[in-house]
Amino acid sequence: MNAKLKELVDKIQSNELRSKVTDFLETPTFTLDGKLYVGPSFDVSPGGLTHHHTYQGGYVEHVVATWKIASALCEVV
Repeated sequence: MNAKLKELVDKIQSNELRSKVTDFLETPTFTLDGKLYVGPSFDVSPGGLTHHHTYQGGYVEHVVATWKIASALCEVV
């Protein structure tokens, strides 16, 4: 798992939730209406197709930036 994502995941206090998030980040798959969807590794996933973070690894950059904003808001509130 990407070191930046690992740092975020390690902050999750619930063992159960942290385990589920870790599993999903390491193996990005899910089932919806009986169909299995498999995504690319988060390390290489773009953040979007046409707007921002559209490059390889952009998703991780987007998640880290969003986490920083959310953490700052939590401190204020």
